[in-house]
Amino acid sequence: MFILGADIKEIIDHKDGDHILSRRQARRFALQVLFCQEFLDENIGEVTQRIADTLENEVDDFSRDLIFKTTQQKDKLDQLIIEALVDRNLERLPLLEKVLIRMSLCELINFRDIPIEVTLNEAVDLSKEFISVKSGRFVNGILDAMVKKLENEKKLNKSLLARLPSRKAKIQRTIKDVKL
Repeated sequence: MFILGADIKEIIDHKDGDHILSRRQARRFALQVLFCQEFLDENIGEVTQRIADTLENEVDDFSRDLIFKTTQQKDKLDQLIIEALVDRNLERLPLLEKVLIRMSLCELINFRDIPIEVTLNEAVDLSKEFISVKSGRFVNGILDAMVKKLENEKKLNKSLLARLPSRKAKIQRTIKDVKL
């Protein structure tokens, strides 16, 4: 559907007149909802709808699943985070970083068709966008350590497609293999 006078982003984001979110936008939305819920300690459904109304977005299936699975598994996810922290003190972790790591860990565990690399990159990008570059390195380190631990324990049930290396990883391996 072509929308006269709309920029390319608006055309991509609309389908049959409904505003749909890209996965990146959906993660950003989910992070905002989860942070507000954690900060305000209100009902997750009400917070989700209020933020969607404010942003004039429809809540897509991916956002909804990510929000509710993260909320339902909060205690389990927090325990995994505590195990990855050097000082084992979740309270010292800034709230937004804690929510971002929790949400990303939920995505790693529950969304088997999303490659690990994609989840890690998106978490780092969100961290850099909402917190700082330094936070991006911290989030990457924590999530990377958690991925290794979960893979060793066979707790990451990723589909074969999600486990295939990206084109970038293939190029990097090829460069390492080339001898001058």
